[in-house]
Amino acid sequence: MAACGGYFTVGVTENGELYSWGDGSDGQLGLGAVRHQQWPARAGGPEKFGNQRVRLAAAGNRHLAVVAEDGEVYTCGSGSCGQLGLGDEQPRRRLTRVPQAVFAGSRVVLVACGGAHTMAVTAAGHAWTCGSNGNGQLGVGDETDREVFTQVDDGQLRGARIVMAACGARHSVVVSAEGRAWTFGDGAYGCQGLNDGQDNLLLRTRDRLVPTLLTAEVFEHSKIVTVAAGGFHTMAVDKSGRLWTWGAGFSGQLGLGDTSNRMVPTVVGAEEVFGGSKVRTVACGHDHTLVVTEVGELWAWGRGSHGRLGLNDRGDSLVPRRVDPQHFGNDPIAAVAAGELHSAAVTKRGALYTWGRSEVSPTSTSVMYNAMFMSGAYAKMTWAPMLK
Repeated sequence: MAACGGYFTVGVTENGELYSWGDGSDGQLGLGAVRHQQWPARAGGPEKFGNQRVRLAAAGNRHLAVVAEDGEVYTCGSGSCGQLGLGDEQPRRRLTRVPQAVFAGSRVVLVACGGAHTMAVTAAGHAWTCGSNGNGQLGVGDETDREVFTQVDDGQLRGARIVMAACGARHSVVVSAEGRAWTFGDGAYGCQGLNDGQDNLLLRTRDRLVPTLLTAEVFEHSKIVTVAAGGFHTMAVDKSGRLWTWGAGFSGQLGLGDTSNRMVPTVVGAEEVFGGSKVRTVACGHDHTLVVTEVGELWAWGRGSHGRLGLNDRGDSLVPRRVDPQHFGNDPIAAVAAGELHSAAVTKRGALYTWGRSEVSPTSTSVMYNAMFMSGAYAKMTWAPMLK
């Protein structure tokens, strides 16, 4: 799998090793004193994580969180708002373990990173958050930052078992095993989907300090299976493979054919939009969106500067456009990630491709680069099929 942060990228191989590259000025690469890394560099393997393989990784603006197979969480990078969950605001240049006792002894199965906040979901189905909370994005009932992971009140989630989470710049969304979705945090541009946010960032928005349920009616009673959050927009995929969107649309990132914002979830579509195939998974950059369909095709839209859409140009796209499969050797795409100005995809054969802006070298490319690992020896990247 791969994850894209503000100006850095990480990849996890099938052997459970973590590689990172890009901007490491705050230690987010986990490479110690290295501040910029032009090529994928090994940040650690089982020997670093208690003889456990890395299972997944999440990247924020300037911080990184990974989960090992035993459910232990490790974080590094900027800790300016407590987003590392280590009890202080100090940066870490190496991945540092978060004590499992913090999560009531339950192992973590998923992590998500926002602009400066982090969310963890445990096997017990609870959501835990830390970091910046100026807009209520931690969902703990106030606007005070947290330096340690704090459980989101089960009462606000109606006792639901949480299985999916996503973090935007200043908002968050969680999904239960029953397919219900809750949002909290910044309400700018309608990114909460609750029809009560302001349509202007300069106006005081109606922030939500606790998780607020998006009613089943807004999704036409369809169950949500996965979500993604960008700068100020949110995406959701329902069980039937339809894509829903809401929030900021000023760059076309909603895929609805215009630059208008949407205050409530709005259908983008399924087979009729994505070449006859249903949507399997979605990723949000700051203001662009990427989708993988069930047949393994990649579609992109939103802001296109620096080539981040992979469409061989730098123009914005207001509607989903298919990325040419030839860029990936016609291999089906299994997983996708989107960052501030760049994107990444992993094929079913385990090849990792990246495109867009390079922070280390201020050039842009709109063609795919197949990253290589382990001193020139090719290592497959892991990918996880979408849970239904």
